Amino acid sequence: MLKVIDINNAGAFMDWGLPKDLLVPYSEQLKPMEVGYSYVVYVFHDQDSDRIAASTRLQDYLAEESVWVKPRQAVELLIAGRTDLGYKAVINDQYLGLIFRDDAFRPLKVGERLPGFIKNIRSDGKIDLVISQGTLQGDHDLGEQIVENLRASGGVSTLTDKSEPDEIYRTFKVSKKKYKQALGSLYRSKRILLSAEKIQLVD
Repeated sequence: MLKVIDINNAGAFMDWGLPKDLLVPYSEQLKPMEVGYSYVVYVFHDQDSDRIAASTRLQDYLAEESVWVKPRQAVELLIAGRTDLGYKAVINDQYLGLIFRDDAFRPLKVGERLPGFIKNIRSDGKIDLVISQGTLQGDHDLGEQIVENLRASGGVSTLTDKSEPDEIYRTFKVSKKKYKQALGSLYRSKRILLSAEKIQLVD
C-alpha cells in the first residue's frame, strides 16, 4: 500500500487512524527524513516488530520496468520524489517511472496525484513519462493546433511566448517550452506575426 505522510515535530502521522506514529526504520529511509517535508511511502507489516511500518525505498517494493504498459498509454501518476533529472513517479500504484524536468510544464509536488502518459520504454526497460498528451505530439502537430486556435479567435491571440505556463497548459496541454518552440517554427515559416502582446495569423 502506498501512502503520503508529512513529518512534523510530533513525528509522522497517517491519515487513517493508526493508534501510534507510523514507523519508518532508518534502514528503510532512502535519505534521512526531515521535519517539514512530505514523503510517499510503501506501507507493510514488519515481521520483526509485528507492527505496521513504511519505507521510502520504493524501488525495493515497486518494479521499474513493466511489459504491461506501452508508449502513449494513459496512466495515473503519484509524484514520489525529485531527482537531478526531474521527478520520480509511481505508475498506477504499481511501477516506478521518471518525468524529465522538460516534460513537466510546472513544478510538481511530492504526493500529488495526476493523470499522465507513457512517453517511452527505454532499452533497459525503464519507463519515461509525461504529464501532457500534447507533449507526445510533434511541433508540427502543435503548430497546426495553434493555427486552428487563431482562426477560431479571429486571427489574433494574446497567448504569447510571454504568457504564464499555467495559461498555456490550460489551452494546449503542453509546457511553455514546447509552446515557444512551436511559435518559433510558425514565425520562421511566416505563418504568424509575433510580438510580446499578441500573435497574429498571416493570411
